[in-house]
Amino acid sequence: MTMALARLPALIALLTIGAGAAAMGPSPSVAVPGGLDDAMHRVLGATEGGLTTRDDFGWSVSLDGDRALVGVLRGAGVGPNTGSAYVFVRDGLGWALEAVLAAEDGEATDAFGSSVSLSGDRALVGASSEDSFGRTGNGAAYVFVRSGTTWSQEAKLASGNPESSGAFGSSVSLSGDRALIGAPLETTVGPLGGRAYGFVRSGSTWSLETTLLPLNPSSQDWFGIAVSLDGDRALVGAFLNGDAGQGSGSAYFFERGSSGWAEVDQVTASDANGTGWFGYAVSLDGDRALIGAMRDSENGVRTGSAYVFRWTGADWAEEAQLVAPDGADLDQFGHSVALSGDLALVGAPWDDDRGMESGSVYAFARSGSTWSLESKMTGTGDASHGASDELGYSVALLGETALVGAIGEGTDPVVDGAAYVFDRSPVDWALHGRLAPSGVDAIGLIEITGSAGIRYLGAPSAGLTVDDLAAQSLVRGVPGFYPAATPANLWTEYDPVANDWGVSSGTGEVVRPGHAFRWRIVDRVIGNPTVSAGVELPFVLATPRAPNEEVPIIELDTMGTRFNYLANPYATPLDLTGIAGWPGGANLSPLAPVWVWDAAARSWDDAPATIGPWEAFRVRSKGPRVNGGARTLRIPVEAAALDASPPSSAPRSPALAFALTGTDRAGRTVRDGALTVRFVPNATVGFEETEDVRKFQPPSEAYALVGARVDGAFVGYDVRPFESASIPLAIEARGTGTSFTLSWDASALPAGLPAVLVDLETGTEVDLRTRSAYPFAVVPRPAHAEVPVDDVADGTQATDRFVLQIGDRVAATEAGARPVALTGIAPNPSTGVSRVAFTIPEAGPVELTVVDVRGREVSVLASGAMSAGRHEVLLRSEELAGGIYVVRLEAAGTLVTRPVVVVR
Repeated sequence: MTMALARLPALIALLTIGAGAAAMGPSPSVAVPGGLDDAMHRVLGATEGGLTTRDDFGWSVSLDGDRALVGVLRGAGVGPNTGSAYVFVRDGLGWALEAVLAAEDGEATDAFGSSVSLSGDRALVGASSEDSFGRTGNGAAYVFVRSGTTWSQEAKLASGNPESSGAFGSSVSLSGDRALIGAPLETTVGPLGGRAYGFVRSGSTWSLETTLLPLNPSSQDWFGIAVSLDGDRALVGAFLNGDAGQGSGSAYFFERGSSGWAEVDQVTASDANGTGWFGYAVSLDGDRALIGAMRDSENGVRTGSAYVFRWTGADWAEEAQLVAPDGADLDQFGHSVALSGDLALVGAPWDDDRGMESGSVYAFARSGSTWSLESKMTGTGDASHGASDELGYSVALLGETALVGAIGEGTDPVVDGAAYVFDRSPVDWALHGRLAPSGVDAIGLIEITGSAGIRYLGAPSAGLTVDDLAAQSLVRGVPGFYPAATPANLWTEYDPVANDWGVSSGTGEVVRPGHAFRWRIVDRVIGNPTVSAGVELPFVLATPRAPNEEVPIIELDTMGTRFNYLANPYATPLDLTGIAGWPGGANLSPLAPVWVWDAAARSWDDAPATIGPWEAFRVRSKGPRVNGGARTLRIPVEAAALDASPPSSAPRSPALAFALTGTDRAGRTVRDGALTVRFVPNATVGFEETEDVRKFQPPSEAYALVGARVDGAFVGYDVRPFESASIPLAIEARGTGTSFTLSWDASALPAGLPAVLVDLETGTEVDLRTRSAYPFAVVPRPAHAEVPVDDVADGTQATDRFVLQIGDRVAATEAGARPVALTGIAPNPSTGVSRVAFTIPEAGPVELTVVDVRGREVSVLASGAMSAGRHEVLLRSEELAGGIYVVRLEAAGTLVTRPVVVVR
């Protein structure tokens, strides 16, 4: 059982003077304790200062089973401040929105959502300003029942008291078939004495079972400001009760016996004073209770306290006083409380750690009768959490899962609010989800899906170790974790000079935020759970540590391949579209893209927008500085803000982006999305190491890739000028099916620049402007026995299949625009007949021959005068012995050659 605290909504200012009489604001005839006007302002929520929208999502929260319930006090419905409540359900990765609850008779200013509580398949939602049965601001509460994933209203509950403005529904608690609802503004022996009402369910009918009052009621107690129900026990707060001094507060325990409900104890703080507001928040779980005193001045002005009470068998005795060791004036620790087993949560929504009133939550754990601070939670650690968020305004606790409201999160003029999910681990309380009206964000989590294979990942928490990884899936071949096993499956350092990954140093190694590691994930239960064991996919990879908050400064590798494997260092999604504008972004190669590994398709994609927590990416740095200084890159926290607006990116030069898609022999998708031809004025025509990027080798046994051949290099990113060109494209498919599709996006090409794809096997020519895909068949090679070690593919096993013919803006077919080129041999290797394609710039004599490795001519393919342009001839390799040969083209005073392999 969990309960959720509610604070009084807009109608709190309607202070009852007598039966049926109400006035806005404190009445001169009613004594209002000092500071209550400030409390009412807090309760109401600021509407001044230029705010045009404030939903107060997270005003109240509750947890039960796999579901969370969040009250939205000011959510628009049929009118402003109607209110609503959101139901979320936990799924494999985090939480998903299941339903939005609203009253069937909802009206403006009802404040539906002012309190919420979940128990099993039912939800209870208070609407403390609802005009129940025609009585202005009397309040109501609504019961909803779930069938599958559908929620429907089951009942509307009201006090039946003819008094107006009682604020019934300001607090609610649901436990099994019973509900407890507070009405703190009702008149009892005097104004604002307050009551609590107990209801019981029979079938789908809810009936009033009891009305709870203190044995010694008094006016202005606000009895019912907070309620908690656990089985046959109830706890009700009266934060302005003056038994120990005006505004000191009390809490009352009730039990249900054979003759009904009866008060068993009244408690106050052992150090009660006239300003403590003890009872402003309450939570009951079994034989223990937690009671907040948000204005207690134990270690500063209104720093706040919370008190644990234990049932001794005869009465409720104070067991501990909880305080924030770093408490400061006006933090108001104890504004919200939640208790579950041996764990306690206390909210301090006006703590200033991340800016004024940013808020925080403290977690305590019990050992015997001793309660100790376990953790302080302050939000995401990204730019989306800061001043005025009021994190900890509401809290709920179920086992080792906490739900925390932050009603002020947002940016003027829109302040929606949010709720955060924290999960306890042996190390710390880790932030794992953000619930908001706009949707759900998984925080610090990634779902590992698909099949076994390589993943590129990075730590979203500081201090994450290899041991943390090994506790979740198999780590082997490194010290501490099956060191004798080969090959190892975890690599933590990439060497761009050797173009190789270094194996992890094993147990105790810290995985640094911002730096990627490579992990071969298995898809079965294998290993020893006491050492490290694999799990079946999918599984959720989580961090047991707090989200990283430090901005990593990465010293870029500028030698060798100049590739740098980086990772999202934060627990929230990272926007990569503005990477060029990051501090140090000018140290990245301006023409190279950002690449992200798609494990499902076994493909490097070169146009990612956003990556999630744990995900890695690859960039290419510029070369060494002349002065020998380091090149660095900072990954700014602003790029990981949950509410950040996407940065405007500078327009890029025109490009042709290709993707190759097919299936492996098991029918799973294989894809290569990393072939781009970009056109840049004054770029180098041929291969240039500082501009072009060699093709990446997929770290998989089965894959498909497509690359361009440029001056003998196998290229995945080809930067070239606006000039006519014939670019050979080669395909390598291993362990795949035979059917593939090559697709492209030619929308960025400048007008008037022709682009044609030629299939060397069939002779088909495709205008890239009129079509966007081309299906074709391949003869795949067998899958590798082991994952290839090299990070770059050399293209020696790729088969020439296409020629990309690019014309210039004037005329693509002008003879002078084309060099002498052997544009393709397909198929290569050749098993029977292959097409040999070539271009010549001018009419004249041509000699096209085949020679063996000793230079002896073995075949003449063409000899004599030919016109300028593109030509094709057939190579009948069945007439040749198996082996390696060279095709020679002599024309226009130029000799070009290309190898061909004949297979028997």
